[in-house]
Amino acid sequence: MTGSVAAAVPSPRRNFALLWLAQALSVTGSAFSFVAMPILVLRATGSVAHMGWLTAAGSIGTIGAGAFAGHLVDRYDHRRILVTCDAARAAVFATVLVDRQVGVLYAVMLIGSALGMVSQVCYTSVVAGVVPTGQLAAANGKFDATYAVAYIVGPVSGASLSAVTGPAGAVGANALMFALSCGSLTLLRLPAATRTPPAPGDRLAGLAFLWRHPALRALTVIASVISLCTLGLTDVFIYYVRHDLGQSDTAVGYLVGAAALGAVASATAAPRLRQRLSFGTCWVGAYVLCGTAALSLALRHTLAQAVVAATLFSFGTTLANTCSRTYRQTVTPPAVLGRVTSAFWTVQSALAPVGAVALTTSTSAYGVPAVTGTVGTICLAAAASSLLTPITRSTKRTAP
Repeated sequence: MTGSVAAAVPSPRRNFALLWLAQALSVTGSAFSFVAMPILVLRATGSVAHMGWLTAAGSIGTIGAGAFAGHLVDRYDHRRILVTCDAARAAVFATVLVDRQVGVLYAVMLIGSALGMVSQVCYTSVVAGVVPTGQLAAANGKFDATYAVAYIVGPVSGASLSAVTGPAGAVGANALMFALSCGSLTLLRLPAATRTPPAPGDRLAGLAFLWRHPALRALTVIASVISLCTLGLTDVFIYYVRHDLGQSDTAVGYLVGAAALGAVASATAAPRLRQRLSFGTCWVGAYVLCGTAALSLALRHTLAQAVVAATLFSFGTTLANTCSRTYRQTVTPPAVLGRVTSAFWTVQSALAPVGAVALTTSTSAYGVPAVTGTVGTICLAAAASSLLTPITRSTKRTAP
């Protein structure tokens, strides 16, 4: 009897390993299309503005899904949600293999991003239920490090595959990775505590919690401003390498992959930094670094400088995101964590599509240095303004 009961109890270590594997597969596939989708649009239109519209379509999908993602995650079976999202994304991205019209690419990006939003909200709740609170920073760091490594291997591999099969082949590889991730998630067995029974709930509970919590309220507002001016920055980097420097698709892949090294270093360092420093210190410092990196690209115009700036910017944004997610998981009750996560990401991203279009359009009109200089100034101003908010009054460090 004892043995059968023990066998029925899900293993946290096994669950985390499966979650980690599934995330590694899905983000590696996404990294393939990270370069391929903008290149497909650039080849079809020859316009950096259309690349901005593609990014905006993805952001609109994320925002639209944010209206209901948290409600779904807080009410329904988490494993079923994760499996369904990956299966659907595999099917959606596979359509690029048969139809590469610009309108189809926009639709794929929009739907894929919406499904990705639901999946990421669910991952946040599942990890918080599987991992002890004191180990959340380390667990989130592992996920972010995996994400960053995928964006080293993925863009380079995707660009190489694109050179052989065309960009659509790289997007097809993305679909295959989602299918493999879906298979690993079917093996997941979550503890009952992470499966909230379907019961009526307040759809605005997440937004209300953000508003009532002083630090989260300030964090949401400032993060929204930063998202507004940075969402399209990757498109600016790709445009700079392809247009200003006249480099190949492979060079774009190497640039993005090299920049992701900064994210790997950041995700690795984040748990240790949070053991020594407060959340506020880490978060503000991260965006000071981002602002400085963007400004540096405005001062010099070489490929090497672009690589350094992108690497430092990736380090800063990854550190800020890891710390922000861990802080929300720590201060939010499990019953509303899905809705709080969804509300935060939705509000944060609300103006981002407008920003992406404005950023890429401004790049076409005024050039890369002017745009990156403006972005850097805004990031530094946002970091400075946070010093006057409850964000910096958080002195709590994570447990070793």
